[in-house]
Amino acid sequence: MSGARRAYDLLRAYVGRELDRIHSVDDAYAELDDFTPASGTPPATAKSEREQARAVLGVAENASFGEVRRAYDRLMKRSDPDRFTSGSAEARTAAEIRERVRRAYAVLAGDLENSVDATEKRFRSLEID
Repeated sequence: MSGARRAYDLLRAYVGRELDRIHSVDDAYAELDDFTPASGTPPATAKSEREQARAVLGVAENASFGEVRRAYDRLMKRSDPDRFTSGSAEARTAAEIRERVRRAYAVLAGDLENSVDATEKRFRSLEID
């Protein structure tokens, strides 16, 4: 392989990777717009809190624990503040979204805990390397 071809391939890979990162950031901004709360929102009741948690995670009302967990993992990866420049407004917004996702997961996981048998709870808490 010639040196020029090798440089072209390396540059193309770098540009492709950066382009993918830019698209994922654009997608993250679109999700940020969806998650931005309206000012003056009244305090949530217990029922609306679950509905809001489902909306934040983007899961259906009858979602299983696995679906909730997958949505949580996906959003936690997308809202990682390390993906943005440290100290920037985007990083602060990502940290706020991450906290909202954590709270939503806690609400829904707590609800699902009541409907899961003891054996499944034990196995879910295991950490397998």
